[in-house]
Amino acid sequence: MNAEYLTILRSSIKKQKSVKAQDQLKSKEWTKSCYELLAKLIHAKLMDTLNREQIIKIGSSISYKTLIKIFSKDYRISYPIDPRSLNTFNKLSIFCGYKGWNEFCNYAKETQAKKLVKKKPNKKLETVLSNALIESYKAIAELDLNGKTDIKQFYKTNSSAWKKLEEVVHHYKAKNCIIKNQFNPSTFELIDLKVESITDKKAFVNTKEFWLLCWYDEVEKKYIKRYKTISDHKYLLVQEKSGWKIKTNITTSDFIQN
Repeated sequence: MNAEYLTILRSSIKKQKSVKAQDQLKSKEWTKSCYELLAKLIHAKLMDTLNREQIIKIGSSISYKTLIKIFSKDYRISYPIDPRSLNTFNKLSIFCGYKGWNEFCNYAKETQAKKLVKKKPNKKLETVLSNALIESYKAIAELDLNGKTDIKQFYKTNSSAWKKLEEVVHHYKAKNCIIKNQFNPSTFELIDLKVESITDKKAFVNTKEFWLLCWYDEVEKKYIKRYKTISDHKYLLVQEKSGWKIKTNITTSDFIQN
């Protein structure tokens, strides 16, 4: 997914109106001066989009040398993402019209999932689980399982996987902890996904996931918990009339840390 997200990001940058309006940036091969021009365009957009507090927090400029690295096909994102790189990806995401890197990643996941379905119809199961994890992160971020996400369409009602997610949401909601406060670095990344076995009625899917959840206490106005892990998961999905549903999430990781 790493390289695919970067490909989508590069494409999104080139599709921006300010970029397309520059004759110099219409060439297939970009030179140093092209990246210098792009850096100026990004700076101008950020200065126009961000408020003073945001500019102080993440900055409004990007080095043309950094852009050259990101546009290199050999460039890879390392996980967990260090704060400096996260700042860079936040700025590029904002330039492309997103609130930040997390929102862009959700878009990239959905875009890649649609491509998989079109290219290989039998990849539908992988698409379902990918989207389910996106919605799982959203549900945790929103601390809501009912109206703000599409989470319920991916989980079997009253299953162990659903109850585990429900427990996380209720636990942190009761403690007045959130991950939606401004500039919160929390993120989720699906690193790997493989279908182990599949029949007409059930399927086992293995994943490797990166989770960073930085819980902020709204009462004390400070960060009090930090959950950070790269973990393996085995999901059992069952086929229902409305589609594949997650029934079990087997993993040694535990989102709830007292």
